[in-house]
Amino acid sequence: MLDETRRQFQSIPVALKPHYATRLPNEEIVLYNGLIHIQVNDQPINMAKEGTVSLSWLPEPSIRFLIPDVGVGKFVDLAGKVVDRASDITVTLPPLEMSGKGSITRMEMSTKTRAHPCYGILEIDSILKPTSESVLFHLVNFENYFEEPIKIDTDTKIRIWTGRLVLQNTDWEVVIDQTGNKDLQKLLKAQGGFAITHTGRIKSKSGADVDYEAAEKLLYCLGYFLSFLNGTWSGPLLYVGLRGEEPVWRKWRTPHLTPWCSVASWWPTSVPVDVEHINQAFDRFLTYCASAAWKDSIISAIHLYLDANASSIAVEAKVVLACVALELLSWSYLVNETKKLSPEQFNKNKASANLRSLLQSMHIPVHVPDELSELKTVGADGPDALFNIRNRTVHPPSRPSTHSITAYSTEVRWQATVLGLWYLELAILYLLNYHGNYRPRYLPRYLPNVLPVPVPWASASS
Repeated sequence: MLDETRRQFQSIPVALKPHYATRLPNEEIVLYNGLIHIQVNDQPINMAKEGTVSLSWLPEPSIRFLIPDVGVGKFVDLAGKVVDRASDITVTLPPLEMSGKGSITRMEMSTKTRAHPCYGILEIDSILKPTSESVLFHLVNFENYFEEPIKIDTDTKIRIWTGRLVLQNTDWEVVIDQTGNKDLQKLLKAQGGFAITHTGRIKSKSGADVDYEAAEKLLYCLGYFLSFLNGTWSGPLLYVGLRGEEPVWRKWRTPHLTPWCSVASWWPTSVPVDVEHINQAFDRFLTYCASAAWKDSIISAIHLYLDANASSIAVEAKVVLACVALELLSWSYLVNETKKLSPEQFNKNKASANLRSLLQSMHIPVHVPDELSELKTVGADGPDALFNIRNRTVHPPSRPSTHSITAYSTEVRWQATVLGLWYLELAILYLLNYHGNYRPRYLPRYLPNVLPVPVPWASASS
């Protein structure tokens, strides 16, 4: 029995080790200490001084540099004036052979102070980008999930938890591990802000080396796919190309990220991940990203979905954003993809009629769910009710007898938001060939008896 337990433990993979980590929410990550070379692009001015490059989280995530003392007169142009802080600059880190573009955000040039610090922001990557065996990346504010077990096994700590998600298709394997820092997660939920919560690794399924440009394209698409799972902007950052355990290139940039907040999402993280169906969706999404006909549409739809799902915007704005995304997908699917409607028919129809055709083609219910009962009085069905609210939001009353959006109760407007985002989630999931379970957003999120349900088209295709 003991031998069997030992064998099972040994078979569990070790959790990925992050190249960069945060112990506390919003904790600055020092990326580099050393010589920083700055060239002001529109002036014959350059300098090299000791400084620091860091990832700072607040007020918004950015890569920043600080040179504690540039010296008097270092940033003075030929006319004797201090260089404009908005000037574009090229920043080079000679020891790491990294270079990138940036700008100066603040300088303190008073002759009354001993030091003259210079502050700025930048995006920077390695000058040389050889192929690598794998690419490590980091995720911020990503939800925890239940999937494959991983472990930490050191002289001082042994721990096992179900924290590995493996995404793969015929070309790529993407491993994503939770960092396992429970205290960090608790603090993040209590304080808000940002923290690195997961570490990821990209490898080629064939075992071949990973080309830098191919990795960049994959990580770009992966950012949208993972954000769609999460319901918030949670793209990868701080890439490191590895050969063995040694970095061969780095890229430091900050994607669009959402501060920690609780939002509704279709992804049921409270139960084990339906990894087979997630991978079907991942494969289809990468196919769309490589398609000239679909890339812009699917990326834009997810972008609008994430903005509409944000907790910080008004419900009326949520409705409008969801409707814009649904109209975009209706055109892409009904006109461009299936040819069910001609461009003339689509433009002649009401937007609610086009949405109804889209939903019916995808086996998505057009009725208003019973849980959104107050919305049933607004239209004949879901598309009708949704676009009635949308039209009253964006168009002022055309005559005195026509009421404005404020005539609808706050609850009705909120239910329209829920309906629009539910339709949008399902439309994207249908396009991604997802046939697993999901969490309908019109059901209460925190009741223990509310379990994920199959997507509507799963029964239609079985």
